[in-house]
Amino acid sequence: MLMESSKILFAIIIFLIGTILLATGIVDEDTVREFDYYSDTYSFGASAKGGWEILSASANGGGSGHWIAAPPATNDDGSKNYPRGSVSAYGTRVAGANSSNMFSATLSGSIRPIGSDGSPRTYSYRVRAAFKGELSIKPTSQTAPLGGGAPESYRLFSTYDGVAHHISGYWRTTPNRAGENGVVDYMRHWASYYGGETRWPGELTVEGSAHADGGDLKSAVLRVVGVSSITATTAENASKTSSTDGIKRNAYQEAEKDSSGNHIPEEIPTLFTKQAETVTLSAAPTPGTPWPVYSSESNQNYPVWSISGTSNQSDYLTLIYGASSATKPAKGFGTIRANASCGNQKSIFLKFIRVKFAKKNIYASWDIHNEHNVSQYLAGKSSLMGCTNPSACADLQCNHRGVYDEAHFSWSVSGDAELVLTQNNQTVYATSFSPAAEKDKPAETKKYFTGKIRFTKPGITTESNITVTAASEELTSEADSLTIIPQYINLSVAGVPEEEYTIDPDGTVKLSNPRNAESTAGAFIPINDNDNNQDRNSDRNKTTEITGTDPDLIEVAINKKIDGTIDGNHPVVLSLSHANGGRSGIKVWKDITRSELLIDGAGSWNFTTAGSVPTSVFVEAIGSTSANLTMSHSFTVNTDPAATNWYTSNVSDLIRLEGFGVDIAVSGLQNESTVNDANDNAIRTLVHEEFPGGEISISPASGWATVKIDTEEQPRSIYLIPVTLTGNNLIRNAANMQLEQDETHPDLDREITLTYTSDKVEFYERVKNADGSDKVDSDNNPVYKKLSEITRTVADLPQTVYLRPLKDSGSKRDVGLKLSYTSPQNGATHEDSVKLTLLHLDVDVDSNNDGTVAVDDETEDETELYASIMINSGDKDNDGIADNIDFEIAGADNVFKEMKIRLPKSVDLDNCKIKISYGAAALPDANGNFTSGGSQSLRIWRKQSNQLRTEEDYIAPTIEDDPSTPDVNEETFYTPTDLMGEGNREVSLWVESVCEASNYNAQITVTIVPVTPKEISASTAIPADEATIPETYNLSDTVGFSTLGINLTFPNPIPATPVVGTTPASRGYDTILVSNIADESSDAKRPDYANFEARNDTSLLQLNMTVSTANLGKENFKIKFEYDGVAQLDDLARTEITGTALKDIFMRGSKQYYDYTPFKKGVMRVWASSKQVENAGAWGSTKVITATSARDKGKYGIGTGNYFAPANSPENAYLLSDLFPSSTSSDFTMTFWVEGINPNDKTLIKATLLYNDDNSWQEVAASFVNVKVLEARMILNTNNDKDYTLDDDDHKIKDQHDGFQGWFAKEFASRTRGGSSANDDVTSTHGLENLFSAKVELPKLPDANMVYSVFSDADVLIEKPNGAEGLKYLTENHKDAILSKISSAQESPYFNAVNHPELLTQKLDKELLFGMYGSSSNVTEKAYLLLSEETGNPYSKTIVLDSALVTFRPIDKYFWMGTCRTLENNATAYKNDPGKDDSTVIQYGNVMPCSGWNAFSESPMLDSNKPFFVYLHGFIANENDAINANRIIFRRLYWTGYRGNHTSLTWNGNSLGVDAYNFYDDNMENALLSGKAIKNFLSSLGSDPSKRHIAAHSLGNLAMWEALRQHSLTNQNSKLVNNAISIQAAVWEEVFWTQAPLTYQKQEYTLGIPHSETVTDLYNVDRLINNSWTFWFNQGANGIYAAKNAAMRTVNSYTDNDDYLNGSSIFSMKRNDFYSTKDYYNRDSTAHRTHSSLPNKAAMFKSGEIVRSGLFSLAIPLNAFTDPFGVVDSEYFSIKIKANSEKNGRPEYGWENDGHFQHTNAALYDIYKWYNAVFQNLN
Repeated sequence: MLMESSKILFAIIIFLIGTILLATGIVDEDTVREFDYYSDTYSFGASAKGGWEILSASANGGGSGHWIAAPPATNDDGSKNYPRGSVSAYGTRVAGANSSNMFSATLSGSIRPIGSDGSPRTYSYRVRAAFKGELSIKPTSQTAPLGGGAPESYRLFSTYDGVAHHISGYWRTTPNRAGENGVVDYMRHWASYYGGETRWPGELTVEGSAHADGGDLKSAVLRVVGVSSITATTAENASKTSSTDGIKRNAYQEAEKDSSGNHIPEEIPTLFTKQAETVTLSAAPTPGTPWPVYSSESNQNYPVWSISGTSNQSDYLTLIYGASSATKPAKGFGTIRANASCGNQKSIFLKFIRVKFAKKNIYASWDIHNEHNVSQYLAGKSSLMGCTNPSACADLQCNHRGVYDEAHFSWSVSGDAELVLTQNNQTVYATSFSPAAEKDKPAETKKYFTGKIRFTKPGITTESNITVTAASEELTSEADSLTIIPQYINLSVAGVPEEEYTIDPDGTVKLSNPRNAESTAGAFIPINDNDNNQDRNSDRNKTTEITGTDPDLIEVAINKKIDGTIDGNHPVVLSLSHANGGRSGIKVWKDITRSELLIDGAGSWNFTTAGSVPTSVFVEAIGSTSANLTMSHSFTVNTDPAATNWYTSNVSDLIRLEGFGVDIAVSGLQNESTVNDANDNAIRTLVHEEFPGGEISISPASGWATVKIDTEEQPRSIYLIPVTLTGNNLIRNAANMQLEQDETHPDLDREITLTYTSDKVEFYERVKNADGSDKVDSDNNPVYKKLSEITRTVADLPQTVYLRPLKDSGSKRDVGLKLSYTSPQNGATHEDSVKLTLLHLDVDVDSNNDGTVAVDDETEDETELYASIMINSGDKDNDGIADNIDFEIAGADNVFKEMKIRLPKSVDLDNCKIKISYGAAALPDANGNFTSGGSQSLRIWRKQSNQLRTEEDYIAPTIEDDPSTPDVNEETFYTPTDLMGEGNREVSLWVESVCEASNYNAQITVTIVPVTPKEISASTAIPADEATIPETYNLSDTVGFSTLGINLTFPNPIPATPVVGTTPASRGYDTILVSNIADESSDAKRPDYANFEARNDTSLLQLNMTVSTANLGKENFKIKFEYDGVAQLDDLARTEITGTALKDIFMRGSKQYYDYTPFKKGVMRVWASSKQVENAGAWGSTKVITATSARDKGKYGIGTGNYFAPANSPENAYLLSDLFPSSTSSDFTMTFWVEGINPNDKTLIKATLLYNDDNSWQEVAASFVNVKVLEARMILNTNNDKDYTLDDDDHKIKDQHDGFQGWFAKEFASRTRGGSSANDDVTSTHGLENLFSAKVELPKLPDANMVYSVFSDADVLIEKPNGAEGLKYLTENHKDAILSKISSAQESPYFNAVNHPELLTQKLDKELLFGMYGSSSNVTEKAYLLLSEETGNPYSKTIVLDSALVTFRPIDKYFWMGTCRTLENNATAYKNDPGKDDSTVIQYGNVMPCSGWNAFSESPMLDSNKPFFVYLHGFIANENDAINANRIIFRRLYWTGYRGNHTSLTWNGNSLGVDAYNFYDDNMENALLSGKAIKNFLSSLGSDPSKRHIAAHSLGNLAMWEALRQHSLTNQNSKLVNNAISIQAAVWEEVFWTQAPLTYQKQEYTLGIPHSETVTDLYNVDRLINNSWTFWFNQGANGIYAAKNAAMRTVNSYTDNDDYLNGSSIFSMKRNDFYSTKDYYNRDSTAHRTHSSLPNKAAMFKSGEIVRSGLFSLAIPLNAFTDPFGVVDSEYFSIKIKANSEKNGRPEYGWENDGHFQHTNAALYDIYKWYNAVFQNLN
């Protein structure tokens, strides 16, 4: 411690000594040298005092400089010193450093006194220097506008000695943008500085430096301020801020440019405000306040405000300078640009918006033809939309100031109007328009508002106004509306559409409905030419309607909206004119009662007050015409600009009126007639055709014509009256409708209907040829067609139809004809009516010799000139008086012929006289003599021959007045009372023939005329006299008598309805006949109607014909024989049936089928017997019509022909001499056999005897019979179609070849309910599957005592229960009902009135079930449908109605059964996995037929044209099991529609191995070894794989898929089958996995306890192939050899659970594999798998499961293993069907859970849907 203290003390001592020494020897050594300037270099020195010399010097100082001392001089002797006694120190400032930091500086060294060279002692010296200035900058902070200088300059000051001295310096402003790094060198040496570059806003640093390099630096702040944004605020506090001047700028306020060097524009925001409002303006600076200030006056500070485009800013703005300003209201119009400037500028647009309508209520014409400018009503649009003196108006809101920015107005319209817009130079319409919405749209879709609206057509009574609203889209609060009050006049007629318009692309308004609009098509007015109120005066001639309204006047409704003035200067004018100018045929009435006629034909009517304008007028058409009815009004007075209402009403409406009508012109009947008074003045105009109408005789004396009716064979004479149908002005004006060129007028197709309310008339028309000419027959007779209805079109008119009067009127004018036409426009209907009175004076005799006199019998009337009559000769009562003079032939039958006279019902009996003219034989004189002869052969009596008569009972002929003696009236007549009794109109008189008449014909003519004709006159009392008007008739009817006759009779008719009536129409049928469709032959195999060979025939009926010709020669007679039959049979021929209708027939082979229905023509055939025939007895007996019972189908009379063809005319009638060439008698009898061909409720056979009267064949006698032809059919599914439809295709072939083909059933009766055999168990549906459907079609029973029945040898033949129709007896559960019927069934189905009462009133179609018991032999027999008389033995009288051939065989005859259970003799190659060696092994040989089946190629059930189906059974089935199962499969596929070839193969699947745990394995190997045989068999089934199908059940799938695998291995590009169907497949699912390695976690267990950790094991593809089933059926990379490639479609029918696949039973496939000793853990064999090793491969573990070892280990769950794919939803298949799925809580397919054999064991009605789903593609 002492040492240390000593050292410190020593140092202090030395320091003190040095100091002392330093104080000596140097001049001013104690003075500090001070510097006050700034320089880059400094120097100071030291001078030695006298006597001293400086030996050395050194300099040092602050760190900001470099100091050096001047070096000493070197003396000659080498010593150094400073010879001048002074030394200097030099300092250099380090660049950029401050000068002051160089100080203090020191110069020091050693010094010695001069002359002390001998002495070594020296002394130290030291001199100091310092800096005394302090640098500063002023001002330290200020603000400048962008781009401008600072308000004052920056200066540097150096302060020392208390005084600040301004110095110049070097200046720069940082940061700036000039240098690369944002920094530049200091600028030039200036005394002051104004801030430098201020182009960019921000807070800048101004630096002033005393040196060029920045040393001695002082800084100040320069804030460069610009306008950041400008904000405008409205009085409503809406604001908008703008940060732009219209050019896009960066942060430094520099304009940005695009690639072309152009400025990029930027939108200046706009503030929208109301017109004449103040807007407050404010600006925000950047980078913030304060603003630059240059003056103490605030009005000169920044920012500066301006309005662009104006020089006097104070007119617009309240302030020019300062942070805020405001606009003045007086300038608040339009758009102005407000600017704020501070070196830069920011702008904002101020848009002063006003939306205002000057007019509020616009009373505008409702004018669809033009557009209405609504923008014209905006304020300021015209002087009338402003004010009266706009130049002096100070109101800032005045209308004259207008609106602003209309281009940004949105528009909307409500009511019946639309805005008129343009789009792509086209006009479009809308109810709203938004410019904003259109702004950014492409030009072609952008819309523009035209300022106009258009009106849409309102409803007839609309009162709704239209509101037009304009609103600023920029200032939504600015909006205004105007109301358009529609002004219109609307004339309308109910049903006539108003005009509708569209706009063409060029903007033209176009009427869119010219075809029905009121102004073009108009309203149709029916011509008022009727007499609606029945006052017997035509309506169109009336000037008033005193008895009610007239429905033919049409109301024109007037709907108006007129708010303008209606007065004499502004009247509402109603005008009428013809459409082409001039007078029209229209009258305009004030009202429906015709109280005032406003306009007649043409002219106008003015309504001068609002109250006088009616709500409607009524128009009447007095003829066909076209007219225009117009109503108009005009009021457009507008003079006051301040008024809010505006009138622009010039309204009118026009409706076209079309007078139209139709007319019936009955020949000879006038339309109208005039009734005159005594002075011949017209007092009324009758609608004559209605009243008094026309009188028409039904049987006039003339006017008859021979015509050919198109539906009849022969011409006949009928009376036809022409009726002409015409129309006037029925169609709309074609020019107005704007029809297309060549377009047919649509109204030409409109219907005109002629209706008649009576059955007393018929109508006919001429039949036309193709060229439009009238058709005639070969004899030039005109051909007519009867009309069932008379509907014509307008284009058909005019047209003539023909009225045929038929029946007598019951009263005057009771036959009405009405021609109607309804306008297409307003639905107005014009009807023209005609009233007719039909007068039928009917004189009738028994002309058809049926014992009755038929009244109103047209058929009998045709022959009434030749009624047979007996000559009254001999003495029948044996009283000794010749009968022809005997006034009572007592006790004998009446021999006189009845003649009935009936008067028309409508004639006035008190005004009728009856005249009778005939060739009368005189009464006998007292001696019994009388005059008679050919012209005097008849007498007419009031009584019959066996009644006592007197001369008073004799009706003498009446006498006509002789015109040669006009003064004498010789006329005689009978009154109705005279002849018929008081009030009677009908009488029976009796005609006696006393001798042969001339030409064997005597005629009687009865004529009636009115005593006084009655027509309407001025004196006629209406309506009292109407019942007797008119009466101007003159009617006659003639009958004739002949002694000739003919008669037809059925000696053994089938019982039928009683024969009543005397005409074919009124009489029932005389017999029943059946259509001869059965095959009653033994082997013809065709329907009897097509079989002309020898056969039994129960369906023919005998018909006898007798002819009497008096004593006239038979060569003078013909027989016309009429019935509905063909002219000849020789040209009828069968046709071959082709196409697909018969493709499904079993075992068809080359058999040809024919259609015999071409023979089925006509209703009947009549055969003339060549065998002497007596009455054949019971009608059900066999008929033999020739010696061999064959028949020659040639025409009778030609060769040996038996066919008595229809002869419908005299030309083809049979000559009596040809029919009876050898007979000399005058009475002839002929026998016919009648055959039914087609059903008919009632058809006629008529024989007419023709007599040659002077070369004219006259009908002299006729007879007819009516026949009902029944047809009942029995139909079986003979064509075997898959839908099992029973139809005509089946019926055509019912008797051909094998007929219907089915298979035997077991005997139901021998079975007990609950039998156990699955194949025939009647408790399931198996037994019912052996029954077949049939159908009987039964017509209505002709009689309650008749019965239909089916006769057959079938063992089961029952009616189906209700609900079991079609295949429902199989597909639904009707088992119990069917079995009950089988056990209680009668011998055959029996259809009578008791068990089927509906047959008495209607036909019945009924389905049957039938089946036949049998075993091995084929059975072919016939089934018959019978009609029997149900009295006593129901089959005592029976006719065969139909028959059908049926063939039954054992079911095995319908499918082929093959076996591949036999091993080959030699080993052959067996293909393993691709790339692996084949095995050589003995495989199962080719398929051979099972016992009982022929070789495949010789099996008749197989057809190479049909598809083939192959079925493979499953595990443990022997050959018999396979056959039994296949019988079921065959049946069920049949019932689900499969009709192809059915085959089944049995393979060795029932081999039982010795290993109890591996009993599947042997059979797996057998399945694999059967693959080749199955593949070869499939390949042999034709060349088309699309026709091959295969299905396999259970383990049979392994054999099926093996066959497909082997095909794919060698035929990758071809198919083997179409469908491959798997059913509950017993094959592991991994066979289909895609070839790829698998990784598993593995763990070893012992007795359920794990004893190792899990390990990961990779099974590569080769290891998997060697040790598992994986990929076996999906071989090759990407499945190139996949078995499914051999099939076009794969189907998997699977379930969730299956007792035999994955069930709990130890015998299930899964458990069997699990309990085996197979290696499922290690799988380490390197030997490749083969057919023999594969069965020993264990199933795989599922993906994700731990592979566990340990035999019987409880640790291994069964579900860890894979499953057979029969319980897997495998993705490998194209169609997947989950058989046990449920739908709506019920099994969808009927497959039970856990079931394996449901396809054979389940009832068909349960499993039917499954069959349809799984096998849907077989057909």
